[in-house]
Amino acid sequence: MSADLITTPEAAPTAPAAVLDNPASPNGTTRMSIEDIKTDELFSQLFLIHPKTLQAVVEGMKARGYDEAHPIVIWKERGVALDGHTRLRGAREAGVKDVPVVFRSFATEDEAVEYSIHSQCDRRNLKGGDILRLVKEVDRRWDRGGKRIQATVESITSGEVIARSSEETAKLIGISATKVEQARAILDSDDEDLQAKVDAGELSVNQGAALVRAAKRASSPNALRKVALKDAAWAIKQLNAVGDGLKKHGSAFEGIPIKIERLAAEIEEAANKVAAEGEDAE
Repeated sequence: MSADLITTPEAAPTAPAAVLDNPASPNGTTRMSIEDIKTDELFSQLFLIHPKTLQAVVEGMKARGYDEAHPIVIWKERGVALDGHTRLRGAREAGVKDVPVVFRSFATEDEAVEYSIHSQCDRRNLKGGDILRLVKEVDRRWDRGGKRIQATVESITSGEVIARSSEETAKLIGISATKVEQARAILDSDDEDLQAKVDAGELSVNQGAALVRAAKRASSPNALRKVALKDAAWAIKQLNAVGDGLKKHGSAFEGIPIKIERLAAEIEEAANKVAAEGEDAE
């Protein structure tokens, strides 16, 4: 990633010895045993491996072998796969023994993450779950003091405010800043059920964010005040209707209509106080 992100010191080269004596092809690829390719959850879990996609990859490899045009990309300094996790898993399930790989050098973990995100976002139709995971991972790396609510990103080298953080995150992932802010709203809600529904594709990011906003509105003092006033108005109306009905029966219910009127008046007085408090708060 750029200098505006927290960086990780370079690790010592750990490329598997299995490929050192295997000459590379003109396009930079070489073959490597499946057993020698390491993975890291940081990269393998950025994107979900969808069952239908995996099944198609496995069936294709069984029928035609591994497509040499799509090598597994490996971070040279760490010796871990950066891109091609679905192909790698498909190769294992299809019984492929070795696959083409290409090595890429990155000075920091942030640079490797940026490459992994770009290489996959460029060819994927991102789903809601993908967006949540990517926004969470990228935001974790910004120098933001761990707070996603910060409005801007500050360069750690110059101290200069460079942009709204949502715009920088959006630029890296390849989505809109609005979509980033919607994803953050879902992540910040700590609603695991809602996040699971977005991840499963039952709700879009837009729908999930709308539910978060609705929940916030419903729990705000003004929203609760409006509900209380509406309920009070309904209660007053019902009480007055009952009182009027009892009056028609004459002495049989003598005294009760007056008590009902007093109760309705008390509710109305309390409602007026609540309304006045709301106006003062605004």
